[in-house]
Parts: sequence; structure tokens; C-alpha cells
Amino acid sequence: MSGVAGIYYLDGRPVEEEVDRMVDVMEHRGPDGINTWRSEAVGLGHCMLETTPEDQHESLPLIDRGGALVATADARIDNRDDIIKTLGLQRPKDPPITDTELILAAYKQWGEDCPQHLLGAFVFAIWDEKNERLFLGRDQFGIKQLYFYHKNGRHFYFASEIKSLLSLSDVPEKIDELTLGIHLANGRPDGERTIFQNILRFPPGHALTATPCKVRRRQYWSLSATDVPSDLTDEEYAERFRNIFEEAVRCRLRSTRSVGSELSGGLDSSYVTCVAHRILRKSTDRNTLHTFSTVYDRFDECDERPYIQEVTKKEGIEPHYTIVEEQSIIDLLDEIYDYLDDGRVSGNHHLNWLTARQAGRSPVRVLLTGQDGDTTVHHGWQYFLELARGRKWEEFARLANQTIRVLQRDDGVVERQETWSEPEDILGDYGSVYLLRWAKKGNYLKLLSSLVEISKHFSVSPWLILQNMWREVVFPAYYWRKSRQSPSQPNVPKTIAPQFADDVGLKEYLSKRSSQSNEEPRHITARNAQARILKSSYLVSSFEKIAHYAAAAGVEARHPFMDKRLIEFCLGLPPQQSLSKGWSRAVMRRAMKGVVPEPIRQRTEKANLAAPFRYLLIDLGGGEIEQILRYDTGKMGNYVNQSYLSSLYKDAKEEKGSVSQDELHTFAKAISMLHWSRRR
Repeated sequence: MSGVAGIYYLDGRPVEEEVDRMVDVMEHRGPDGINTWRSEAVGLGHCMLETTPEDQHESLPLIDRGGALVATADARIDNRDDIIKTLGLQRPKDPPITDTELILAAYKQWGEDCPQHLLGAFVFAIWDEKNERLFLGRDQFGIKQLYFYHKNGRHFYFASEIKSLLSLSDVPEKIDELTLGIHLANGRPDGERTIFQNILRFPPGHALTATPCKVRRRQYWSLSATDVPSDLTDEEYAERFRNIFEEAVRCRLRSTRSVGSELSGGLDSSYVTCVAHRILRKSTDRNTLHTFSTVYDRFDECDERPYIQEVTKKEGIEPHYTIVEEQSIIDLLDEIYDYLDDGRVSGNHHLNWLTARQAGRSPVRVLLTGQDGDTTVHHGWQYFLELARGRKWEEFARLANQTIRVLQRDDGVVERQETWSEPEDILGDYGSVYLLRWAKKGNYLKLLSSLVEISKHFSVSPWLILQNMWREVVFPAYYWRKSRQSPSQPNVPKTIAPQFADDVGLKEYLSKRSSQSNEEPRHITARNAQARILKSSYLVSSFEKIAHYAAAAGVEARHPFMDKRLIEFCLGLPPQQSLSKGWSRAVMRRAMKGVVPEPIRQRTEKANLAAPFRYLLIDLGGGEIEQILRYDTGKMGNYVNQSYLSSLYKDAKEEKGSVSQDELHTFAKAISMLHWSRRR
């Protein structure tokens, strides 16, 4: 990933060496050159990582002919041919048109509407001297990251990394305590806030205009579905999907060097890898595709090598493996925090770091991923809710039985990490939602007719359902299915210091966000559930971390499943193209036939990474954790409950069954943040 930075002094004072300092702290993003440009109150900077053939002809910041426009960008424009044709930019005898030149041409043609004409991954800034304004744009899904700091009437700063902003003397390094608390509590943060006060994330799908008088942001794009015909055959839907997906991969293969691909052995990364391999073998001299996989020697149940090798045995693929157990999570944090600015490493993100690191040690500059394929091509479990709402219980039962048969093929695990063993489990999870709603609202005709139909197709007594449902209506702490519990107000984890939680109003914040999350839409569908995930701040945060890891390794991460055309197409599909005959993600499985090995195409299970996480954190990293808990942690110690952390660590070390996987991940977040604070 390249890097951008900029300063606009709204009060008119001149920019001096500050912009040089901003790019110097991001030098890992500029192995192919670092440059700055200054003119009076404006300064722009750029760190170059050449990843496309056109990059080799580009020197940024780019000064347009006449000097009225200056641009800096971290961009890959995928609809280059369309823009060149639309704007009449053909110049066969000259060097190729660079992506930043295309952005400038689009700005000259469409002004502040130019981002909506761009397809790809980008952040850019254009200084428009004539209109005395700075204009910024970010891609639709936030694949390229950008942060900013603004003080009214004084200054506006922006950069690809927070550390670049913190290099400026008038940007305070002050923790946003509520955001920190939300992270430690596994809460859902505001999409724009970062862990530092007043340093904000520039939202995806937005543009910004800064003038001496005001700074104005607007959303230029919002998520919507393509108008896909509803009467196509399964094969026709699959063919359309295949064509769009292949184009999403093809446009991301534009590279100066060899191309790499993450390969976990699952559906998404395998599909990306196989399609990329096919295209490269047909169209370029660089026909070797490098794959990068994390594997396990100690935990056979997590090792995906049998599936990975189904793909890598193809001619023209060069596999690279990283043994996960060779380093503890704490050791990896030492590496990560040399680059990541905010200390919010969580979950299994160390695997993304290992993959990027291995790619950086290879000949590749581009790393394809299968990230969030199961968001773009949805599992479709909410289709059961649609059937329940329509009281289509016979179809519900048939699909539930088909789903159980498919999952029992290889002990499949659904997206929530729960195993369904019988159709009644699915009825309990999804059919109960509307039965309970009708009971509470007094829609007894719908309720009773549904119970009669359910008794015909499921091995469950309608009287037992009514009996337990009455408990739920009167006593909301119970559900008619014993394993279900009604949503409760979220508790603040014991890993967080109680006084700190009270001071920032953490419980109130979590309760409010939980209530908003639990407000079910009037009509729950597979598609609005999918759209909700695609709009989530979690998704943006996840891609930003991956981008930071890639930048640290000197590669660019590219995500075919985050292609705007593909996402809009999938959102327009009928729900039966997600869940069909018991198979989730059905349209993609059909499109994969003949491209991906059958053992992978028919997978329904996922590796459970709980056991290695505990081993990597507690067994391998125990010594470092004990040091972190033993020594003074400064102000960060006021945010966490260190005595509880010590007790939890002791229980986990002794492998007491009372420490759940959720507690272990919450513990890891606190330890990670303490470790980060010691390094600052």
C-alpha cells in the first residue's frame, strides 16, 4: 500500500517542513520513493509502492499542466478503460495514463461528483488552487484507509496512518476513553471514531471539501442492489455470477511483479486462487501464482493442508507455508505494533499478519485475498425467517431437512459456530421468531394455523410449544426452546476497571447500541441481514488492519469479494440463490464447478481455531503476559482490572474449564492493549 499525507492551514500560514515529517514516519509505505509538494498554506505528500505497470510512470504528488491542480493518491482504478473512453484520453504513442491522471481528469470533468464515477480501491486528495479548496475522496468500502484531524479556522490534516498525524506538534496524543472501553468490551464502535481523541476515520463512500470557511463532508454512494431478473434459472444466475467474479479477479491482477494469493483451503480463498491461476496462465508471461497459507503442526484439527494441496498441486502454483505455532501471539504483537498505531489487535488477526509477512518475503507485490466472501456471497440462513413469516411451513421443513443432510456429510458448522443436528434445531432458531411475535401481538389465527402445520412436518408437540411460549410471553427470561435465552442487556466484562467503565458511561453506551441492534426490521430477510453486515464498522476496521499489515510488508492487499459490481449483484439475487436444497452460498458453489476441486466446493465445515488460540496466547506467551501484569502499566492500568486479569490468566494457564473462549478473547484484548501502551 502506498501512503498519502497533507496539510491545509485554513488560517493561511505557510506550510514548512511538517509535511516532510508526516511522510517520513510512513517510510515503510514508500520503498519506491517519497516526495512532497508545498505551496503557501497547502502541502501534500506521497509514499510510493509501485504495484501496477502504470505506477512506474507516475511521480506523486502530481502537478497538472498549468499548476492549477495538484493531486496525491493511493489508488487502483479498475474501470480505467471506461474512463479513458468516456473522457477521450487515448494517447497511444505516449506513456500509459496513470491512475492519478485518471482521477484528475475525472475531477476536471465531473468536479466533486468524480468519486462516484470511479471503481476500485482509492483515497486521493486534490488541491484546486483556482477554487481555493482541498478535495478528498475514499472508495466505497474503505479498502484504502484515511484519517484526518480538523480544527475550525486553523488547520485540516489528513494521512494514511494515524502516526503521521501524531507527528504534528498541534495534534494531541490523547486517548478517546469511550472508544477504548468499547473495544475492550467487544462492543460495536462508532464508524468514524478512532482510539485517539479528535482523530477521525474518513468514512468509506464519502467525499470532503475543505475551504478556509468550512469543511464539508457528503456521502456520494450508498449500498444498493443491482436489478437482477427474478426468473432466471440456477445455471443462468451462476453464469452471471461467474462472469462478474472473474472480472473482479482479473482487474486486480494488474501488477508489476508476480502475484500472490492467500489460500486457507476454504471456499473463498480457493475460488480466488483458482480463478487467478486460470487467468494468469492464459494471459501473461508471469504465469506463476504464489500462494500463502498458515498451517499447524501441533493441531491437526485446524490444519487445512489437505484442502490447500488440492489447489497447489496445479501446475504454475508455488505454495508458501507459515507454521503458526512457531511464535506466540505476544511475540507477533511486538512486530505488529511497530506499524499499527492504535493497539486494537483482536481475534485471529495475527494470521493476517503472518500471511502478509510471508508475502513480503517473496517476489510478489500484490496479494489477493478471499476476505469476507461469506458476507458478499451470503449463507442465507435468514431465508428461513422469510419462510416462517409467510407461514410456508412445508417448504421450511423441506429446506430444514435438506440442510441437516448437507451438514451431516462432514459435521458442517454454520456461520455462528453452532452445530445443528436435527430440523427442529432450525425451527427453534428461526421458526420461533414469528411464532413468538404473533403470540405477543395477539395474532392467534396465524399462530394456531402455524402450529397445526408445524405438527405435520416436525417431531414437536404444538402443545409443548404453546406451554413454553406462554412462559416467554409472561416471563421473557425463557424461550420455548430451552437452549435459547432472551436478549439481555450487555454486561461490562470484568476485565475492565469498574470505575473507568462508570466514568465513561460504558454500560449505557453498550445497552443503547444493543437495543438498536436488537430492533429487528419489520420484515427480516436474507438480503437486509447481508446489507447490515456490509454497512458495519467492523468490516471497515478489519480491512484497515489488513491494509496496515500489507503496507508493513511492502505489498498491496486486494480483495475480489469487495468488488462493487459483485456486491450489488449478490444483493439483488433471490434468497434461494443463497440457500438452496440445504446448501448455503448456492450460487457461488454452482459457479465454482469445474474451477475449484470438488472436495473444497462441497465443504460445509470450518476449522475451529479455539484450541490453538489458547496455546499461542497462554502457553507460548505466558512469560510475556506475566511481565505485562507484573509491571506498572501507567495510565492504561486505570482502564483494566489487573487483579481479575491475573486471576483469569492463572485459570487459563491451569486449563480450568471455567475460562470460556469469549473470556479468553476479552482477556487477549486487554493484554494486547496493555502491551501496546508499554511500547508508546
